[in-house]
Formats: sequence, structure tokens, C-alpha cells
Amino acid sequence: MVRDGLEVVFSSADRPLQFYADAITSCGLLIDRIVETAVPEDAIEHDRSRRWRRLPLFLHIRAVKLA
Repeated sequence: MVRDGLEVVFSSADRPLQFYADAITSCGLLIDRIVETAVPEDAIEHDRSRRWRRLPLFLHIRAVKLA
């Protein structure tokens, strides 16, 4: 992607949720909470950016160590 003369390369990898869950639990952690955050409404400057509210861009996982 090039914008204002600056080029940025984004790399992406699609993995199922189970991949992350297995990685966390295999370390002896218990998943306490999972939240898919959305782009805040006040962060949308252009109508074309509204499409990003349909897809979760971030996945927040809270895990706790088992006793």
C-alpha cells in the first residue's frame, strides 16, 4: 500500500480461533475472557471506512494461570 509517497507492506495469516485457544491452554493457562473489539464510531472519518466495523480487527484474550 502506498500513501503520500510512503509504502507499507502488510502481511496477514488467517488462523482459526482454535489455534489460539490451543496455544494458550497448552501453556497451562485458562481462558477467562475473549473480546472482539470493533473500530469506534468516532474513529470513522470516511463512509468507506465504515466497512471495517463489520469485521473484528483485534481479538483480546484474557487468560489466567491455573493453580
